[in-house]
Amino acid sequence: MINIISEDIKSLTKTINAGYFKGKKILIFGGTGIIGQYFLIFFLSLRLKKSISKITIIIKNDLPNYLKFINKNNKVKIIKCNISKYNFSKIDKYDVIIFSGGYGQPSKFLKNSLETIEINTSVLMKFFSKLKKNGKFLYISSSEVYNGNNKKKITENDIGFTNTNDPRSSYIESKRCGETIVNIFAKKYNIDAKSIRLSLAYGPGVKKDDGRVLNEFITRSIKNKILYVMDSGDAIRRYIYIADAIGMMINILIFGKKNIYNVAGKEKTSISSIAKKIGKILQIKVNFKKKSSLKGSPKDTSLSINRYESEFGKTKLTSLDKGLNKTINWYQSL
Repeated sequence: MINIISEDIKSLTKTINAGYFKGKKILIFGGTGIIGQYFLIFFLSLRLKKSISKITIIIKNDLPNYLKFINKNNKVKIIKCNISKYNFSKIDKYDVIIFSGGYGQPSKFLKNSLETIEINTSVLMKFFSKLKKNGKFLYISSSEVYNGNNKKKITENDIGFTNTNDPRSSYIESKRCGETIVNIFAKKYNIDAKSIRLSLAYGPGVKKDDGRVLNEFITRSIKNKILYVMDSGDAIRRYIYIADAIGMMINILIFGKKNIYNVAGKEKTSISSIAKKIGKILQIKVNFKKKSSLKGSPKDTSLSINRYESEFGKTKLTSLDKGLNKTINWYQSL
């Protein structure tokens, strides 16, 4: 299974200028999430070339079986804990900190609303105390900060209009506050800290029980040999394959000139189109209900990545068809 991720990383390392990381100590909070896993394997690939001094991952749950090989790597340290209760005095200082932990699945942040807020605010501030002088900090925010904004093309200068009674407000408002905290540390203490408004990254590395729409479609399709879509599927999305997102984030981490960046796909599609593509790949029937999209979920998440491309040039992204095939292969191997 790890080979699926490793193949993506092998291609990625050919296009990324990773010289900055030589001799650096790296800390990844959320090491078993889809983002954390790809960052981990990327840094491990550099480690094989003796580039990185040390990699530490902070996780809440056990390592998946396909990652247990890192237990034998003496350059990787694993901290398994509930981060909200952990004693930060036990954590070393690092050259690079990637804050990708917390609850990203709606089913989980709705269930753990107060902890979601705590992680993106008070816990986030503690991590800044573990950054070395002249280090780099990357905070993974979310496109959900734009929830309620109906502009056709949303830039980093825009923001959403979510009511605090919204069922997703604990996640949305905590991510906004997290970005504010990152901006304050960057300006007040002259820290190289950036926020990534990530929109719908998908691909290998997701857990079997991930309840987000695309992943749920795949698991139900494999299990039931038929896919029932619970609404009309008219919501618009721009998914981005995880390896592409990681490549963009690494460039931003090292070279980015701004404090906030959208990281999103270019290929505009509907939920119904995604369902049909999955059905075609797996050769199963897809049935839709006629009611409108599920309450609380955004109708359109079309983010502009012009800021990124103005700095790093036009970006060639993995097609949705190719990315879905890789993701389905991942789930089948699970």
